[in-house]
Amino acid sequence: MAVVSLAALISTLASTPSQPIEKIYVFSNRHHFERLGEKSAQTDIINVESQSISPRTFADLIKYTPGITLNGQGGLFQSYSIRGFSKSRIRTEIEGVPILTDRRAGNSLSFVDPEFIESINIKKGPVSALYGSDAMGGVVSSSLKSHNQSSFNVQTQPSDEQISLSLLYSNDFTSSGLSYRKANNSKAPNDQILHTEYEQFSSYIKTEQYFNELLATASVLVSQTNDVGKSSALYPTERVTLYPSDLHSVVSASLSNESSWYANIFHHYQNWDSDVLRPEKRLNTTSYQSHTLGGLYYIYVPYISENDRIGIDLVSRRGVKIDEVEQDLDSNLNSKTDVLLGSQENFAVFMESTWHLDNVTTLSTGFRFDKFYQQNDLLKQSKHDDAVNGSIALNFSANENWTLSAELGTGFRMPTLSELYFNGETPRGSTLGNPNLEPEKSIGLALSSKWQISNLEIQANIYHQSIDNYIERYRISDELRSYRNLEQGDIQGFEMYLSYKQTKDFTHSLSYQWQSGEDQEQKILADLNTPEITYQTAISSQQFSIKNMLRYRFEKNEVADGEKPLAAVIVWDLKTHWYVNESLTVTLSGLNLLDKEYTASADEDAALQAERRASVGLNFRF
Repeated sequence: MAVVSLAALISTLASTPSQPIEKIYVFSNRHHFERLGEKSAQTDIINVESQSISPRTFADLIKYTPGITLNGQGGLFQSYSIRGFSKSRIRTEIEGVPILTDRRAGNSLSFVDPEFIESINIKKGPVSALYGSDAMGGVVSSSLKSHNQSSFNVQTQPSDEQISLSLLYSNDFTSSGLSYRKANNSKAPNDQILHTEYEQFSSYIKTEQYFNELLATASVLVSQTNDVGKSSALYPTERVTLYPSDLHSVVSASLSNESSWYANIFHHYQNWDSDVLRPEKRLNTTSYQSHTLGGLYYIYVPYISENDRIGIDLVSRRGVKIDEVEQDLDSNLNSKTDVLLGSQENFAVFMESTWHLDNVTTLSTGFRFDKFYQQNDLLKQSKHDDAVNGSIALNFSANENWTLSAELGTGFRMPTLSELYFNGETPRGSTLGNPNLEPEKSIGLALSSKWQISNLEIQANIYHQSIDNYIERYRISDELRSYRNLEQGDIQGFEMYLSYKQTKDFTHSLSYQWQSGEDQEQKILADLNTPEITYQTAISSQQFSIKNMLRYRFEKNEVADGEKPLAAVIVWDLKTHWYVNESLTVTLSGLNLLDKEYTASADEDAALQAERRASVGLNFRF
């Protein structure tokens, strides 16, 4: 309901003397600001409550989505890729706040308890014309729970002594959550110990209130995670990586008049340490901290089309500081080094327009100009650059049962401060930055078609993306890695999704994904999605619901440098709900029920996934 119509409704009720005055508030349960393309065919919206199966990490919430593949080594910091794009090529948001860090594995929301997440919006493909540098491969945007029934949740998983406690409280305008999670190391099916331990405390508060025709929103999220184990195939004989502390605070506030303008400011502070122990050699401790702050403002200016928006976007990274201490095994100091002290400024202007050409055709365009300034204060190095990006999307509805869409967009990515200037130790070994890296630039095309026939829905997507100056991490020696630009990389793929509603309580869905990618010398690119088929069933009634996830991942023999071949594997996950009464729900989940030995990605250091495990959860509503 629009703000204007809401105000009119309240006014009408207030002027009617024959009945008590009742104010009605309608909230959208999602971030209020919509960028162009949010409802495109290349977008998946995930309702976490209905889709997740015993989530331990944020990646668990999205891993069943076509086009998404787990990436990296695993554990609580499990990362993911979108159509073969990972790490800093994906923009990750919580409540509209970009999460920018200098972890080489990429940005994630590992510091957020999955119980706090209400929905996730995944945009696939180059959307730099809308979001800027870090959105060359897509955007993962999450929203915190709001205006749901208050509840207390308990979950336990005996296999790794995992316990999760969360309290969610809501009233008409404010939602809040308090959470404690802890787990010990888990085991693989072959009894190998996996370094997956962690302890986490987190909380949030979110409020939305109307003031006449204005909507004010604000949210604060604070998380402290301790003793996070880095799951790796090198554990425990060659390398033991532990994050003793990982602190995050995220603050966002906005004010908007839905028909006229929107304004937002935000701040993200992070401070974490990592210990990398090389048995019988040394211990390297890295300390990291940074501030990300910025804002966004746009107004409606319907001069070119019926729905134009023009705005400015500011993102500043301040106090990006990395220090390193090396000790021998007797705790004697070998060295103490200031690795990086840097900053990054990004200023952008953008414009978005939408035309409804007729009753069945919609044309959307986007344009954005970015100006970047990056600096390394330790070595007095700096880098300036700018980029212009555009996008165009055409949606055609032949009839109520068939739609066709085409999207063309450019993308870019500035090298991160770490890729440019970091010279130090990481869990993978020593890394040498390259201050001469050029920005990546890309152009992508995606075609989609969707059919609705009675109870059957089918969607097919094909895409191709070409990247110039592709930034590759490469191996100089066994203990030293650096970065370089490749002349070009090409990624193409296909996705298909089928859903059949057999009855109102029984639904089947089937998805398939395939992808390939090479550089200019026909060498395989890293982090590509492995072909796989996922079959899901959902059965629901007033008393019970059952959700099955059966996934077959094909073998992968052609891999990039730093990767290893993958054998074919079938993985079965299951989740059941028993709705005991209006106040109590019992949940039983099973993961890797076939007890398969497999890694989640082709990363050469990826550890095996955990053995067959079950968890029990209780949800008390009040």
